[in-house]
Amino acid sequence: MHAIHHSSEQLDWLSAVRVHPLNDIVSRTAQVLPFLLLGFAARVVVPVLPFLTVYAIAVHANVSWDFGPLRAVLASPRFHRWHHSSRPEGLDRNFAGLFPFWDIVFGTYYLPRDRSPQRFGVLDEDLPEGFTA
Repeated sequence: MHAIHHSSEQLDWLSAVRVHPLNDIVSRTAQVLPFLLLGFAARVVVPVLPFLTVYAIAVHANVSWDFGPLRAVLASPRFHRWHHSSRPEGLDRNFAGLFPFWDIVFGTYYLPRDRSPQRFGVLDEDLPEGFTA
C-alpha cells in the first residue's frame, strides 16, 4: 500500500497526500493510538494531527534544504527526499517522518551534505492503475 505514496516520480508537496486510503488509516491510528493508550486525553492528542499533516506536506516540498544543526533532530525536505529516492544509495533509508534521531539509532540515517537525490519513484514494482485498483 505504501508504494502508492512512493510512486511519484517528481517529489513535491502533493506527494504527501498521494496515499492509499488504508495506508492513511493505519498511519493515523499508529500516530494517535500509543498516546491514547498511555492515558493522554483525546482532546489533547487529536488536535496534533493537523500539525503532522502540514509538516508532512512541508517535508515533501520540492526544495533541498535542511535544518542545519538540527538536521538530526527534525526531518527536513532534504532528509526525506533521500527516503523517496529511487537510487540504490537512498533505498531503505530515512524512515522517520518527524524525528531523524530514530534513523540514527537504527542505522538508517543518510544525509550527505554534498548532494540531493534527483530521481524518485518505485523500482521494479507493478502498481495498479486507476482509483479502485
